[in-house]
Amino acid sequence: MAEYRSVPCLSAEVLCKGARNVRYQQPWGISDPNASFINGNPGLGLAGSIPSAECVEHPQREIVNAITKANLTPQDVDLYQLLKAIRTQFYNYAVDTGTTNVLSCIFDPPLMTYRTGFVARVKVRNNNSGPAQIDCGPGLRPIIRIDGLPLQPNDMVMGGIAILRYLEPMFQLANPNAVSGGVVTGGGTGAGNVVYVTNQYNVFQAMRAWMDPGTYDWVVPDDVSRGWLRLWGGGGGGYMHGDDAKVGGDGGYCEGLVDLIPGAAMQVVVGDGNTPPSGVAQSQATAERGGSSTFGPAGGPSIFSATGGSQVYKTIKDSVPSNGDPGVGSGATINRSNGAYGRGGGLNPGLWVGVLPHDAVPGDPGACILMY
Repeated sequence: MAEYRSVPCLSAEVLCKGARNVRYQQPWGISDPNASFINGNPGLGLAGSIPSAECVEHPQREIVNAITKANLTPQDVDLYQLLKAIRTQFYNYAVDTGTTNVLSCIFDPPLMTYRTGFVARVKVRNNNSGPAQIDCGPGLRPIIRIDGLPLQPNDMVMGGIAILRYLEPMFQLANPNAVSGGVVTGGGTGAGNVVYVTNQYNVFQAMRAWMDPGTYDWVVPDDVSRGWLRLWGGGGGGYMHGDDAKVGGDGGYCEGLVDLIPGAAMQVVVGDGNTPPSGVAQSQATAERGGSSTFGPAGGPSIFSATGGSQVYKTIKDSVPSNGDPGVGSGATINRSNGAYGRGGGLNPGLWVGVLPHDAVPGDPGACILMY
């Protein structure tokens, strides 16, 4: 039979030994710090490993600390608390208590040293007015843009959360407030396809483009609450009949910030360009218009709108051919009465060189692009 020895009662001091330096706890009474545990087999006279008090206590302490430091309260009835604590990402969040351009914050538990790859999410106290630095505990470090240049004024905004990634010996600001820099795109090109965007100086990391006429349903992603929308209306078609002509106007245009609700159902309407019938005389009094483009909640009023461009009757006796009546943008930060400010819809100067008795030139379709 195997020899089983009783274990004497351990003092509180011994039980807590190693609590400050958690490591792998080998079986009790074994000197090898990497020794594995073995199962006992009484039939073979083989004694199993004896777990130490640290083996039981330390993992529990670690888990409870992870839960409480995420600002949660441990409960016996919830066995997903560790997962929930990690998902909050609360450990790397801190509030800036410093001054303009000199940020300061304290983490719990305190950060003892900076290591490359460390990410801090800091609620900024003041707008920066130029180059800045931060002390997260181990001392001041400069904050730069990811291309190595110093921060520009208002790259960090009061009340915003700055995402700072440490790369020895400084922090890189991953989400400057300033909008500048180049855009690299990739992805699909058809109607409603997603085009992904990487813009190192822009808070927007993705883009959705609706480039073909039609009505589209779109659900706001769970982590998206704001975007930048650009909208173009369809252009009016052009038409030539002998010495007379109808000139198509540009579609309206608008762009600006749009507040979004995660999970909300949205509807996008992209207006088509007007296409006059070719080879058929048209009435001077009839003005055809390109389709309007809109963006808004499904089943509700539109938030942004860009109406289509309309036709204007002209004669070849006019000294300078002009465009038709443009569409109008509304609801956005920037609203224009013609798409030529961005991507024009239905600009048709070429119709004046038409060689057919009834030469029709269709207006360009509208479009919608959302960065988020």
